[in-house]
Amino acid sequence: SLKYMCFNTDACFAPSCEKTDDESGWNTDGWSGPSSIGSSSSSSSSSGKSGKSGGSGSGKSGKSGGSSSSTSVEDDDDDAGDWNGDGWDGDGYVVPIDIYSHGGYAAGWNADGWDNDGHYKADIDYVRSHVTKLIKDSKRELIPKFLRLGFHDCVGGCDGCVDLTNPDNKGLEEPIKAIYPIVEKFKDSYSRADIWALATLVSADLAVMNGRPHGLHFPMRYIGRKDCGGDVNLKGIGGPDVEMPSNDFTTHELLDFFEKYFDFDADETVTIMGVHAVAVMHPDNVGFGNKGKEDGWVYDAESYSLDNRYYGMLVGDEDDPLSPAPMWHMELVHNDNGIPSRYQWYTEKDGEDERPIMTNADMALVRDLKDHMTVDEDGNEGAVTCAFKDEGKPEGYTRRTRSLNSVACPVASKTIEKMVEYKMDNEHFLYDFEKVLEKMVKNGY
Repeated sequence: SLKYMCFNTDACFAPSCEKTDDESGWNTDGWSGPSSIGSSSSSSSSSGKSGKSGGSGSGKSGKSGGSSSSTSVEDDDDDAGDWNGDGWDGDGYVVPIDIYSHGGYAAGWNADGWDNDGHYKADIDYVRSHVTKLIKDSKRELIPKFLRLGFHDCVGGCDGCVDLTNPDNKGLEEPIKAIYPIVEKFKDSYSRADIWALATLVSADLAVMNGRPHGLHFPMRYIGRKDCGGDVNLKGIGGPDVEMPSNDFTTHELLDFFEKYFDFDADETVTIMGVHAVAVMHPDNVGFGNKGKEDGWVYDAESYSLDNRYYGMLVGDEDDPLSPAPMWHMELVHNDNGIPSRYQWYTEKDGEDERPIMTNADMALVRDLKDHMTVDEDGNEGAVTCAFKDEGKPEGYTRRTRSLNSVACPVASKTIEKMVEYKMDNEHFLYDFEKVLEKMVKNGY
């Protein structure tokens, strides 16, 4: 089982953190206890810890094979967390002390470099710098694609494989091919699933553009994910056909899915859905979006910025979660080339060219669509028979607009409070998102 070391001598900051008198710990002389202290991912930062960890703070040492601190992802931000004699300050970071390499051996640092069989000689920060450059060279367009790849790979367990014959995975070939040179370069040290997980974390880190909370930097804490076997190529295309979440989930179905496949509770499900602020929709993938455009779930979607805008699109404030929210209307998007026609929600604002979109699964976080979702007369699934708010038909109503009546949909009581909480506090959302994303990319570990 994974074990954590607590920097605070009185209590563990993480729920799963174990505190025992005989475990490793930090004191003013260095690491005490066993020599296996985990990867440099837990010590990578512009002012990160030094000493026996081989961290990047003041340059690499030993045989870690890492780059200088100038290439560290976290170096772009002065608030990535500071190390002092008592541990990481600010937010209670913990470091796993039992981490296993690609070969299944415990990875540890000693004066000569990484011990064991040599599987972990490539410094995680060095690999991270490769992923960072790849994303920046793409003009940030790989950010949402790597985040989507990470989610699809980790449904039911991160295994470095995606079955592209599943229509829900359409569009993932691009990020799989983009990351493959890095997978190949470091294949003797990391599994493909490890590299995909790292690309997911780096993408989230680069997506935080404004108002970065102190200590937030999405570190890679775990290595040793197992790639799938069977009918899969070296890039990771193939493998088992894994069930993906439906875009027409009701609140109950959405929460059940994330509990079953990720062990997420209701709050964690609300948290992970906030990643939609970073994405745009491509109708050619699964049929949602605006024809001829790349709009997303929020305004200014192509900034690929991770923040709490997603929640602001769906709720009001603490005093009134419903009325101040934007008005959303339903429409049917007609698709071809074998892609089903889709019901989706849209909102519009004067002076804005963008037209944000939500699916029924997004709406399920604020509206309980149970008993209000049906199949239309042409066999198209996802038609909703209630309105987002009780405001009747919108101005300019046409047959294409499918707010079928003015009766408002019931409120999703299990999730709307957390939605409002995140809308009102971006820093709180980002801290929670880091924890939930880390949980996602070690799913099945």
